[in-house]
Amino acid sequence: MAAPLDIQYGALLKIALPLSLGAFVQFLVVLTDNIFLSRVGETALNGAGNGGMLYVTLVMLGVGLSAGLQVMIARRVGEQRLEDVGAALGSGLRLSFILALLLFGVYVVMDLFLFDHILRSAAILEVMREFLHYRMFGLFIYLPLLMFTGFFTGIARTSILMASMGVTAGLNILFDWLLIFGAGPIPALAHEGAAIATLIAEGSGLLFLASYTFTRFGRREYHLYTTLFKVPKGADLRLLSLSYPLMIQQVLALATWTTFYFMVEKVGGLELKISHIVRNTYLLAFVTVMGIGYTTRTVISTLIAEHRQADLPLAMKRLIVLNVGGALLLCHGLVIYPHAIAGIFFAPDEFGVIGLVKSFRVVFFAVLIFSVTSILLNTIEGSGRTKQAMLIELVTIVIYLVLVYYITLVNPQEIHVIWMSDYLYFALLGVLCFVYLRFSHWKYTTV
Repeated sequence: MAAPLDIQYGALLKIALPLSLGAFVQFLVVLTDNIFLSRVGETALNGAGNGGMLYVTLVMLGVGLSAGLQVMIARRVGEQRLEDVGAALGSGLRLSFILALLLFGVYVVMDLFLFDHILRSAAILEVMREFLHYRMFGLFIYLPLLMFTGFFTGIARTSILMASMGVTAGLNILFDWLLIFGAGPIPALAHEGAAIATLIAEGSGLLFLASYTFTRFGRREYHLYTTLFKVPKGADLRLLSLSYPLMIQQVLALATWTTFYFMVEKVGGLELKISHIVRNTYLLAFVTVMGIGYTTRTVISTLIAEHRQADLPLAMKRLIVLNVGGALLLCHGLVIYPHAIAGIFFAPDEFGVIGLVKSFRVVFFAVLIFSVTSILLNTIEGSGRTKQAMLIELVTIVIYLVLVYYITLVNPQEIHVIWMSDYLYFALLGVLCFVYLRFSHWKYTTV
């Protein structure tokens, strides 16, 4: 029988810290990719960056499925229905493979009919196509990997995820260096090398995590060797019903971000380069936000299953404190020493330094707002009210895109002013979430 969930700061950190450290390793990987590709050239950075954003947008469907799996597994653990945990993981793995096939088909259609119409620069378009030619095969690796992430976060045992991400990140950096620049008999493959390096690294990470999962839980506790391959009637549909709003929500959020970059590309190449560098800032913030966000969904779902509704407000307050504190710790350099950070990507006398430093300062305060908003949104998701969370995000996205369209295409602004649109996004999202949590009966949702 599983023990009741502990919501003291130390216990919450025990769940969140491995996820956050793993996310930090992933941040270093993306940062390394950008540094390496910026040395290849602006076109390589922008083309691979746009291709990467498109890939991540599609992958967000898998992230949503993983989030639904996490909520379901956490609820089953809280209800002491441990025999259903393996069956839920099996549903997640089956659905992830089907999803990978569908998304690869979407990519092929987009390549044939859409790509030629969404970018102004033919050079950037060519790089993006060459990058995605390899990168899209990662769907068949990364989506199943996300299901194992959902499993371990759902059972609140996250330390192995840090090890898995460490293996993935270490190999990615190694093969990035070898394949982007070349070494000995290995040719320099530039942006194509970056995509191949990530495929190798993610495949190794999946093998590592799957091997550990079946070694550790194959015959004990969750009996995965027997329960994983059970297909209870309607199990896949129940998981899909819980997950599809999260899937739509995640892909809409990243599609919005991807649309933002395509709009910025029409403002100018320098503005696009600055924006891809600024993206690293958010990835650094995600080190905390992702770890605490995953933790929030598990904590909320488990507390509801344990009928501990009275503990929910306290848990949320503690998660907000941890999230804001982590953001201040990781992102303080954006306002204290922004020129030093900008110097990694630009020579001191380059014109882009000014726009990048101003954008850093804008994003710092946006991250603080996001640190609060993300807890409110993840609370709604963790309660099982996934459809409502999707609708809240959809309303926010529509209003945000209207503003971005105006300040990039109708009345183009300086890049740091364009990034101020994030204030609207995160503040509006937070207000809508707060109103919903205040006036609905989310604490008693069944899954």
